[in-house]
Amino acid sequence: MLVNEHVVTDLAKEWQYNFQAIPGPSNPAFIDASLNEQDIEYDYRLEYNPNGVLWRVNAAGMPHLYDLDQYYEQERVIESAIKQTITEMQPVNNIL
Repeated sequence: MLVNEHVVTDLAKEWQYNFQAIPGPSNPAFIDASLNEQDIEYDYRLEYNPNGVLWRVNAAGMPHLYDLDQYYEQERVIESAIKQTITEMQPVNNIL
């Protein structure tokens, strides 16, 4: 089944609106981590997590516990935006 281009555009716009309204970008969980002297001493470095936000990881590749908690919060916000978008768009487009 082909999906109408306008439906995809509407879906993307609605998701973006919901993500910002939950709030997404202003949520502290979406602020990039930074390294302090103690992090450097403990051999942490910065890498991007799967959501594109910097987090601290150690030499074994394990994220800092605080940053891992922030990642779970990011996932919760993203999931909420997706669920809200599906709920709002389903009756309108009957595609989801």
